[in-house]
Amino acid sequence: MTSMSRYEKRKQETKQKIADAALTLFTAHGFDQTTMDQIAEKANVAKGTLFNHFASKNALLTHFGEIRVQLIKSAIEHSVQNVDGVVNKLFAIFDALAKVNEEDKPYGQLVIQDFMQRYTSGDRRNYNEASAVIRVIIEQGIDSGELRNDLDAQQTAALLGGVFFHTTIDWIRGNFSQPLRDSFRRQLDIVLKGIQAVVC
Repeated sequence: MTSMSRYEKRKQETKQKIADAALTLFTAHGFDQTTMDQIAEKANVAKGTLFNHFASKNALLTHFGEIRVQLIKSAIEHSVQNVDGVVNKLFAIFDALAKVNEEDKPYGQLVIQDFMQRYTSGDRRNYNEASAVIRVIIEQGIDSGELRNDLDAQQTAALLGGVFFHTTIDWIRGNFSQPLRDSFRRQLDIVLKGIQAVVC
């Protein structure tokens, strides 16, 4: 049992070493320009070992994407704690998402690339998981009267998801000079003015 534990530990350490090497190369040279041979050399592992852990560069991209999704979900859940009001919660969520991306922009580029590949191929699990958290908050806002009662919670959550991804992509490409948080808040303010209930 102890021997198996050591084996699993070595296996995880090797996997992490490969992932770290790939991230360094992707960041320095770009995803398309990096080869599996270069990753194996950078990680100082045999090609067979590399392929045992990651069958392709896309598998590495998926690995990075799954890690970031869990980080995003955690950031979202933590951001709404002790925050009153649905609108304030939505702003808090987008502030948290901005912080996650601003802390590691190159990593964010890889994750967005992974998302786009998976989304266009029909794999929307990560998107749906993140969207579900926002949908619950939208439903709370409809029930409390803070948001319009004619809203479809799922469609509204998808709209806000679109704000996140499109704004993040534009920011990564350098289309915005201001911090991502400010861009999110400007876009979110426009959307929220349309979905808030009118108080007479």
